[in-house]
Amino acid sequence: MKTETTPKKENTLSRRALINERKKNSLFWQVVHLLGSLQLALILLATIALACAIATFTESHFDTAVAHAAIYKAPWFMAWLTVLCINLFAVTLTRWPWEKKHTGFIITHYGIITLLLGAIIGMTWGFEGNVTLHRGTPLTKITTRKSVLQIESPSDNFLYLLPYDATIAHPSTKHPTRLSVPGTELQLIIDDWSQHLEQQPFLQASNDLKAPAALLLRLQSKMLHQEQIVPLTLADSASATFDFFGLATLQFFSKLPASHPNFHHESQLVAANFAPVIIFQDQPSGINITLSKDGNLVTITTPEGTSASYPRAALLNQKLPLGTTTIIVKEYWPDFKLVDGKPTTLSQQPKNPALRAEITFSSTTIEQPAGKTTPWLRLALEPDGKAIQYQLGRGSSIQKSGTLAMSASMPLGWADWECQLLAAGPHEEIAYSIAPFRETTQSKSDRSSAPPGFRAYLANQEHDQQGPPQWVISGAVTPLMLDHQMVRVAYGLELRPVPFSIELLHFEVPRDEGTETPSDFRATVRFKNLKTGATRDGLIHMNHPASFPGTFWANFTGFNYKFSQAEWNPRDLDETTLQVLYDPGWLFKWIGSLAICVGIAMMFYWGKKK
Repeated sequence: MKTETTPKKENTLSRRALINERKKNSLFWQVVHLLGSLQLALILLATIALACAIATFTESHFDTAVAHAAIYKAPWFMAWLTVLCINLFAVTLTRWPWEKKHTGFIITHYGIITLLLGAIIGMTWGFEGNVTLHRGTPLTKITTRKSVLQIESPSDNFLYLLPYDATIAHPSTKHPTRLSVPGTELQLIIDDWSQHLEQQPFLQASNDLKAPAALLLRLQSKMLHQEQIVPLTLADSASATFDFFGLATLQFFSKLPASHPNFHHESQLVAANFAPVIIFQDQPSGINITLSKDGNLVTITTPEGTSASYPRAALLNQKLPLGTTTIIVKEYWPDFKLVDGKPTTLSQQPKNPALRAEITFSSTTIEQPAGKTTPWLRLALEPDGKAIQYQLGRGSSIQKSGTLAMSASMPLGWADWECQLLAAGPHEEIAYSIAPFRETTQSKSDRSSAPPGFRAYLANQEHDQQGPPQWVISGAVTPLMLDHQMVRVAYGLELRPVPFSIELLHFEVPRDEGTETPSDFRATVRFKNLKTGATRDGLIHMNHPASFPGTFWANFTGFNYKFSQAEWNPRDLDETTLQVLYDPGWLFKWIGSLAICVGIAMMFYWGKKK
């Protein structure tokens, strides 16, 4: 029995025969089918999926920068995406000549290629960053998230810039990073790094006899596990003052302010069976007096916590001197009771013993600005420079004074904080050394604000020479020496120039009605084209960014800088920080995503029979 062949089936068979014949006879089509094979696509997709999973784990548990550098922006990952694009393009060629049913398939694959192309363009030429604006100061550079290293060559004094991130490179003494200094035989050796560095102050003697006096203190709390190194100098009022977390003040003087003695009187009615009644005028003495149940023993406790007991009879109408304090027991009632508002005794039996003590004491005061009642510590250097004189007090009252020798400590009375004199001198300079953050003595909040950096030195391998190592902290220029050669090294985030300036005109923080809770953050900025001089103002507030150039085509193509509100300074409303996004691959991503949606819809719904 002979079966009839439909035209549609004949067309399918002829296409298969054509494809098989060109695969056998043409090297070009053999390569196309190899590049467009399903096996290659599965290998590429599996590798990319695994890489993305590892990157996601790295971002959530370690650091985003490491994930971007090792995977997302790594050359191998870019090459893998490129091969995937070739695979997607080749698989569409394997269907050639195309038919109507292939339309959705072709559009979907080219949409994926366009999307990947946009991602590659965005990762290569786009960037994210931030800019901190101060009112009236235009800026033309954006701080990106990319770490760079700047080296000044001693041969031509030119600044050479190269990408380098110590967090990702992880240099060590076993595996150091070696970089050649351009124009010289020198090498820059990076053999250690730290995610958090700090500047540690120290004093060094000055050859200038006009240099002011300086001292170095250590404030530490064992209970809070915190330590603060405080340098003070008489160079100016700001350098001679230290604000202790807004709770107290340390001040350094050439001579301690003059003090004035004041005399105070206090009366205490002390009973064995009820709380004492204390009457004073200016300030209390802090003396605590208790009476035994039989009325024969009086116990006196000083403000410092020392106690002593005395026979009541020995104190009656007798002066008891305790430093600058004098105590006299004026009256005693064995069986105390108030009759017509006057104290009296009902009997001579110690049923309710009570006594009246008069306390006279003196205090020393100094001039203090009105309203200032916080604690303070005032210091002055002794003539020999081996100790300091101090006054410790609150408000206008001196609570303690004396001399503190070198390396000695004293309690401040501010919780368990103590002050130790580390160094002092009549002609000293305050210098700073950089070292890794001391996590055992500092709080986590201080640690988070400490910048990263690395340890480096210069070396000349041909002459077997090596310079002293130094820590290079992010955001600062550090000179490295080898013999008489000096190389300045700077490390930090990249400052990317832009073809315009941005200036903060006004910043305001509207509040919810009746509260201090911010309801919005509104920054008015001015953009200025550096070539044409044209200006344009923009308003940035929550969920409403501003952009430059801001034209329709700039927004449509993605060649546009978008500024969003990121941070603000509650203490200074003339300052704000904006997040910056520049993505020239945006249009390709948008077109690719749209094409994928259209292609999938066509594959599943277009041409289907009802």
